[in-house]
Amino acid sequence: MSTTWTATDNVALLNVDPQDTFCPGGALAVTDGDQIIPVLNSLREHFNKVYWSQDFHPDNHISFASTHGAEPFSLKKVAYGDQVMWPEHAKQSASDGTGAQFHKDLVFKASDKIIQKGTNKDIDSYSAFLENDKKTPPRFDNGNSLAAELRADGVDTLVITGLALDYCAGDTALDALSEKFNVIVVEDATRSITPEGRLAKIAQIVDAGGIVLTSAALQKNPQLICA
Repeated sequence: MSTTWTATDNVALLNVDPQDTFCPGGALAVTDGDQIIPVLNSLREHFNKVYWSQDFHPDNHISFASTHGAEPFSLKKVAYGDQVMWPEHAKQSASDGTGAQFHKDLVFKASDKIIQKGTNKDIDSYSAFLENDKKTPPRFDNGNSLAAELRADGVDTLVITGLALDYCAGDTALDALSEKFNVIVVEDATRSITPEGRLAKIAQIVDAGGIVLTSAALQKNPQLICA
């Protein structure tokens, strides 16, 4: 297995929400979510361009069941459609399992870029490209959306990982495809809330033109993202 390849500069690694709150012990833990961390660190060795999305909610966020006195995991009709009522998670104001911090074992570099989503208390945001109203993009401090930043950086292909595939990582992949980026989802660098949701999202991604493969398959076929 080759370990010496480097992705070309039109290809970026996008890690979606690998945060403590979505790992075991977190407020909205995804089963085995922490097991993707070594895979992410191994993958990033091969990329010069790395982006991260971070769920980053204010208190009383619209997605919190506690905001509405609702049962966790129930559905509530809001202005942009049905909203899952989640336990409090990814809170800007917290540093425990409800906080927004990234997993401590992740490797970052100074050149990495982080886009925060779900910062508007009135709109949830699964995708790093569009909030759940499907028209408002999260933005970097410079005002760029993720799509605009990627294009400015010369990126046309994304290798996507993260939590959870049936929600934030999967929705990010689908929106990337809608934005006409080439998309490769690394399946073992994701985990999901439900097996059914995982299979459904993978089918959607493939139907939309994305590729879903394992990190081992990517290592064996680096020509997918190398000149």
